[in-house]
Amino acid sequence: MKKYILIFVFFVSCKNNSNTFVIRLTNQHKQFWNIFNQKRGYVTGSYSFDVNGECFYYTNKNGKKSKIFDDDVVVPHSWSHIGDSILVINGSGKRILHLGQDTLVLLNTIINDTILLIRNK
Repeated sequence: MKKYILIFVFFVSCKNNSNTFVIRLTNQHKQFWNIFNQKRGYVTGSYSFDVNGECFYYTNKNGKKSKIFDDDVVVPHSWSHIGDSILVINGSGKRILHLGQDTLVLLNTIINDTILLIRNK
């Protein structure tokens, strides 16, 4: 009986962590996150994460967001997560190093580079 209670608590805990992650990422609807280039010192683009799993990339030019559409390389416009350690953005997995209230730090393991996302308010 104790094993069943422990397993139940584990699954409820995982489900709550998943809900918390989705709420922080999407703000329960659609949330923009700015990509801050630490070497250049400014925002170079943005991602929008929708609660329904849609994700789009935008450029920032003169303070305005422009959605980037596919050209030669077609990517899925979606996001998902694997536990609390991997965020899949448009088909590319990134390791989650930190998820704060207004910041998200990811590691692109292919090129071994960090990505700093700042919640757009």
